[in-house]
Amino acid sequence: MNTDSQPTAEGPVARPGAPDHSLDEVLLSVGRRVRHYRKLRGLTLQDLAVDTGLSASMLSTLERGQTGVSVATIHAVAQALDISITALFQASGPGDPVVRQADQRRDCTAGGAGRTLVLADPDMRIELYVYDFEPGTASANAPTTHNGMEYGINLEGVLTVEIDGRQFTLNPGDAVQYSTRSQHRMRNTTDAPSRAVWVNISRM
Repeated sequence: MNTDSQPTAEGPVARPGAPDHSLDEVLLSVGRRVRHYRKLRGLTLQDLAVDTGLSASMLSTLERGQTGVSVATIHAVAQALDISITALFQASGPGDPVVRQADQRRDCTAGGAGRTLVLADPDMRIELYVYDFEPGTASANAPTTHNGMEYGINLEGVLTVEIDGRQFTLNPGDAVQYSTRSQHRMRNTTDAPSRAVWVNISRM
């Protein structure tokens, strides 16, 4: 009797040499996310190669989801893209819907504000951030532009939002929306901390 695929208490036994399609799917998913974040930041493969010290051909292999890419390579790419490595492995389908605080990437903006990437869905091109603005800090040193939309709500303190040279004051509970093709940034010009939630939806 052929027992190659007889079930056991732990499930069916895989046939020796059978392809691991689940690994292929993971690599394809990681590659799509790397490509998304690279384009979101306006980088070419050559730009990313310079930032990571990896070859453009290796990065192309990673983005195509092909095998032979090490975890160290993926980690170097995540650091260069300023995202957590877990963001590259987040499932886009059914699975654990919770992103634990320990897996959320916290960093500091060029303007000195604390920033936490709480959720990222590359397939939907959405990023959710929590900003902590100490007095005198901002989301950037100067107003910036990119391709997409941003939606924000101020939770604590007072926050100033600059949009194409106009300044808008947000008190707790106030919200704002704008095209990121406009020159924009957030600043805390008061002597008390402020805290806000921001959603970034990118467009290619």
